[in-house]
Amino acid sequence: MSKAFVRVLVEFVERHTLCGSRAEPRASTFGSRAEPQASTFGSHAEPRASTFGSRTERRAGTKPQNMRALRVSMLALGALGTASCIFIIEPNKTQCEEHSDCEKLFGGDTELVCVKNFCALPSCTLDEDCTRFGSKYEGTVCIDSACKPPEVKEPAEWACLDTRPEPVTPSGPHQIQAHFQHMVSQSPMKDVTVRVCRKLDVECSGPESMAVTDAKGDATLTVPSGFTGYMAMSREDLMPTRYYFSPAVNQDLTIASVQLVELPLVKALVMNASEAPLSDDRGLILVSAFDCMQVGAAGIEFASADADDESNVFYAVNGQPSITTTETQTGGFGGFLNAPTGNFTIDARRTSDGRAIGAVGVLVRPGELTITRLVATYQIATGP
Repeated sequence: MSKAFVRVLVEFVERHTLCGSRAEPRASTFGSRAEPQASTFGSHAEPRASTFGSRTERRAGTKPQNMRALRVSMLALGALGTASCIFIIEPNKTQCEEHSDCEKLFGGDTELVCVKNFCALPSCTLDEDCTRFGSKYEGTVCIDSACKPPEVKEPAEWACLDTRPEPVTPSGPHQIQAHFQHMVSQSPMKDVTVRVCRKLDVECSGPESMAVTDAKGDATLTVPSGFTGYMAMSREDLMPTRYYFSPAVNQDLTIASVQLVELPLVKALVMNASEAPLSDDRGLILVSAFDCMQVGAAGIEFASADADDESNVFYAVNGQPSITTTETQTGGFGGFLNAPTGNFTIDARRTSDGRAIGAVGVLVRPGELTITRLVATYQIATGP
C-alpha cells in the first residue's frame, strides 16, 4: 500500500472522526458534510461495511493485499488520554518507537507523534508536556490542551492593536482648542478663518462652528460627540487647507499644531522632493502616524489603493519631504504628493513585521492641502 494512499486515509479519518479538541467538523477535500459526495471510499448514500475493507463487500479496483494492509494499519479508532485519538493496530502490534517513525508512516508534515508506541495527536495539560513531543514542537506551550506557539503580546505602545475598545457613551458637545502655525517658520497664524463641517458637507456650506484665529494663532470651536468631519482653513495668502479629525471626537480636544503654508512655498517643496510640479488638478496630503499612547510613531509605512502613477508617498526627514525614504522617522510624519482628487484611504503598517495599525479616509480636493492623523487602533485578527 503506497504512502500517498495512507496519508489520504489519515487525512480523511482525522478530519471526520477525531475526538477531543479536534472533534468539531470541518471541510475536507472529500466534500462538504452538508451534502454527502462520493469519495475514494465509495458513496455516502450507498450502504457499506463499517470496517474499512470488510470481506462482506470488496470494492472494485481494491487488491486483497491492499485491504489486508489497510486492516493491519488501521482497524479501529481509539482514544489515548483525554484530548487525542490514535489509529490502533492489531493486538500485540506497535506503530512506533520514536517520533520519526510516525513521520515515516504518515509523511514528514504529519502532526502525529509517538505516544506509548502509537502515533497520536499530541495532548497536553502543562507547558512542560510539550517538551516530550520532539523538535517539531520545540518552543510550543500548552494552549487549550494542544501544543502551540506561545502567544506574542504587544508592548504597551501597541497593546491597543489586540484590545477591542469599550463602547463610547455620547456626552457632547465638545470643545476643540487648536493652534495654527506656519509650516516652515512655525510662527503663529492669525486672522485665519476656521470652519468645522461634517464630511458629507463637501463645500462646507453649513458649518457646525466657526472662529477666527487670534494673535497667538489659537481658535476654539465646538462639535457634537462622535464628530468625524473636518476643519476648513482659509486666508487670502494661504493654500486652502482641510484638517480631518481621526479618530472621532468623543471628548474635549486640544490640537497642538495645525500647519498652514502659502501655495508657492508648497509648490517649491514638492518640486524639490520629487522633481515634479504639484499639479493644479491634484492635492497634497499630510498624515501623522501615532501609536496607542498617542506618540508619533517611527517605522510606519503608508500606502493607498487610491494612489496612481503620478502620486508619490513621502516621509519627513529633518523637516523635508523625501520620496526615497521608506518609513516614518521620529514624529511619524509623511503623506502623498500629487494625490488624485476624490475619496482617498490611507493604510498604515509597521515595517518591522508588516502588521497593520489602522487606516483613515479623507477627501482630496484640487489645489488643496489635506491634513489628518492616523492613530493605531484595534485590528481584527485575520490569521489562522
